[in-house]
Amino acid sequence: MTLQEQINADYMVAFKAKDQVAKNLLSTIKGEIQTKSKSGSGEILGDPLVLEILTKFEKGVKMLLAGGSTPELERELEILQGYLPTNMSEADVITKIDALIAEGANNIGSIMKGFGGLTVDRKTLSQLAKSKLSAL
Repeated sequence: MTLQEQINADYMVAFKAKDQVAKNLLSTIKGEIQTKSKSGSGEILGDPLVLEILTKFEKGVKMLLAGGSTPELERELEILQGYLPTNMSEADVITKIDALIAEGANNIGSIMKGFGGLTVDRKTLSQLAKSKLSAL
C-alpha cells in the first residue's frame, strides 16, 4: 500500500471515528496531494513526493509548537511522524561515521555522501561529523 493509499484509508477511519484532529489534518494533506498530482484526477503519487508533502507539514507543525504547545498540535505531529521514516539513532550515526573515517573519509562531503539514501537528521549528522573530523 502506498503512502497516499494509507492516508486515504486512515482518513476514512478518522472520519468514521469522528476524530476531528486526524480527520482535519489528513483532509488537508489529501488536498495538498491532489494539488501536487499532475492531472488532479486521483492519480496516485509516488511515495517520495508524498514524503515531501508530509515533511513540509511536519516542519510547519514543529514551528507552531515552538510558539506554544497544544494537545491538538502534539497530536498532529504524532500523526505525521507515523507516516515518516524514523531517523537513525545518534549512536548508529556515530558508528557509521567512525566506519566511514576508517575507510578513508577525511572530509565532511565524503561522510555526508556515505549517508546517502539513509534517513538521518542532516543537522545532527553534520555536527557529529565535524566533531569527529576535528578530533583527528
